[in-house]
Amino acid sequence: MIEDTLLISCPGADGGLFVVNGETCVRISSRATTGISSTCDRLIFAYQGDDGKSVRVISDGWTKEIKLSESRLDLHDVLFWQDRTYVVATETNSVFSMDANFTQVDSWCLPGDSDSSHLNSIIFYDGRLLVSVFGRFKHHREYKNGTVGRGEVIDIQTGETFIGGLSQPHSLTVIGNLLYLCNSEEQRVRVYRGSELLQQIDVSGYARGLAISNENVYVGISLSRNAESLMSSSKAATIMELDSSTMQLKSKISLPCREIYGIRVVTDVKGLFPHLLVDLVEEKVKADELSIQYKRGYESYLREHERLVHEIRETKAKNDLLSQEIGETKAKNDLLSQEIGKTKAKNDLLSQEIGKTKAKNDLLSQELENVLTAIQENYQSKYWRFTKHLLLTMDKIKR
Repeated sequence: MIEDTLLISCPGADGGLFVVNGETCVRISSRATTGISSTCDRLIFAYQGDDGKSVRVISDGWTKEIKLSESRLDLHDVLFWQDRTYVVATETNSVFSMDANFTQVDSWCLPGDSDSSHLNSIIFYDGRLLVSVFGRFKHHREYKNGTVGRGEVIDIQTGETFIGGLSQPHSLTVIGNLLYLCNSEEQRVRVYRGSELLQQIDVSGYARGLAISNENVYVGISLSRNAESLMSSSKAATIMELDSSTMQLKSKISLPCREIYGIRVVTDVKGLFPHLLVDLVEEKVKADELSIQYKRGYESYLREHERLVHEIRETKAKNDLLSQEIGETKAKNDLLSQEIGKTKAKNDLLSQEIGKTKAKNDLLSQELENVLTAIQENYQSKYWRFTKHLLLTMDKIKR
C-alpha cells in the first residue's frame, strides 16, 4: 500500500497524469505528460504531445496552458526555482529560464544536431544548475547506437562534467545535501554527496521518476523505449515504494500505462484536483463534440447506406430483367443456329447434286466434242473425194 499521495506523469500514447494513494490509482488526464515541478502554491508540468511545446501552470487558484514555442521543443523536465521557471528542451539540446510572465530570460545549449545529447532532468544542487544527458554526442539521436557509460550529469551553465560514467541518467532529485538519480539503463538508483557515490540500489527495471518523502523513496519503473533488452516481463509501468532508511521494498503498484516520467509527493491534492481535472473536462468536451460529429456522420452514413441499398435493388432488378432478355435471346440464337445447321446440310446436299450434274455435263460435253470431230472428219473426207472427181471431170472436158 502506497503511504503518500503521489502525482505521476506518464508519456506515450497511453500516458497522462495519475494520482496514486494506498491501493488506488486514478487517471486525471489522458494527455501524455513529462516533467513535473511543484512548490507550496504552484505546479507546472510539460505536455509531450504537439511536439512538446506546451506546459500547464497551476498557481493561486488559476490554471493555464502556455505554448512556449512554435517550433518543436520535445520538453522533458520543468523546474520552479526562486522567481524563475526552467525547462529542458531536448530537441534543441538546451535549457532555458523564464520570468514570471514566461518570457525567456536566459538559455544554455550543448553543441550537436537536434536531440544529439538527450538532455532530460534538471535540478539546482550545491549552487550548480545540473542537467542529466545520455552523452555528449554530435549527431541526431546518436545515443541509439549505445549509451553504457556515456551518460553524464553536467553543469549546463559552465559545460563541466559533474558526474560521469552513467548510463541513461534521469530524475535528478535533491534531499538536503544528497543528490539522487536514476541510472536507468543500469537499473539502479544512485545516491551522491557532491560527486561522491555513496550508495546504489538495484531496482530490476528501467528506473525513471523519483520522489522522496520523510519515510519513503518512490521509484518509477518503465517499459523502456531506449533499452529494449532491459524490459522486464511486466506489461505495465510500476511505482516502487522503498523504505528511505533501509532502501528495502515496502510496496508497489502498477499503473495502466507503459512508461513513467516524473513523480511528486503532494499534500494538498484536494486543492489541486479541480485544476488538475481541467484536461479531463477539455477531453470530455472534445469527446462530446466528437460524439456529436460521430452521430451526425453515422446518420449521414445511414442515409447514404439506404440510398445505396435502393440503388443496388434497382440495379439487381435491371440485371434480372437483362438476364431474362439475355436468356430469351440465347434461346432465339440456339433456334437460329439449328436453322442455320439445317440450311447448311441442304446446301451441302445441293453442292453434291451440283457436283454430280457438273460431272455429267462434262461427260456430255466430251461426247459432243467427239461427235463433232467425227462429223468434221467425215465431211472433209467426202468433200475431198467429190472435189477430186470434179477436177478430173473438168480435165477431161478440156481435152
